[in-house]
Amino acid sequence: MQSKFVFILLFTFTAFFSKAQYLKKGMLLLDLSGDFTTFESTVDQGIPTYTKAYTMTPVLGIGLRISNQLYGYLNLGYGFGKDSTRQGYIHPRYYGQEFPVAEMIKKSIPILGFEFKKFFHLGETPFFFSTDIGANLAMGKLDGTLVYAEPRGSQTVLVVLTSQGQQTSISAGITPGLAFFSKSGWFVDLGIGFIGYSFQSRNIKYTDGFDDTSTQSSFRIDLSAAAIKLRVGTMF
Repeated sequence: MQSKFVFILLFTFTAFFSKAQYLKKGMLLLDLSGDFTTFESTVDQGIPTYTKAYTMTPVLGIGLRISNQLYGYLNLGYGFGKDSTRQGYIHPRYYGQEFPVAEMIKKSIPILGFEFKKFFHLGETPFFFSTDIGANLAMGKLDGTLVYAEPRGSQTVLVVLTSQGQQTSISAGITPGLAFFSKSGWFVDLGIGFIGYSFQSRNIKYTDGFDDTSTQSSFRIDLSAAAIKLRVGTMF
């Protein structure tokens, strides 16, 4: 973890405290990031759980130059996706017998944030170091369906429940990167890693009256593939 921290800080200090060549006053930045879990298998108390999930979060950043290659920009975006979970459960009245459960939750989440972005030109090349520091808030609704089998006497009945809820996510931190500029002002920016704070809360209410609430928060240093951001932008 210490080596990851040093790597990200090196990018940050290089971009923020170095001299860079002149760039135009306005900036548009399109973030094409997403979170994909094609298949994940876990075991809880001997019961396997299979998860398949994806989230797309396109975000448009609109900004202006504040000082020497330092930009402040507003993020506006929309997240959408689906979580699918399949598992079994042991019914307390039927010891040793496992019954299937399947749940699907659709996500619809607007995104709002503000960040600072600093560029540093690498010599006479078209490449720049870049560093983003800021915070983003994502808050939206969840709609789901839960299906499970329940034994009733000598028969097994299929129970279908619908659900509605809300998810709130907050992230604040540093994202270093490397940008390539064309002569026309268009550029591609690759964000590599993240260091900062993340928070997420989720509350789901089912039609049978059951409420499911979960909260997660952490300070993390992430250099995995999930922390890579591909962004396309232009100066004007």
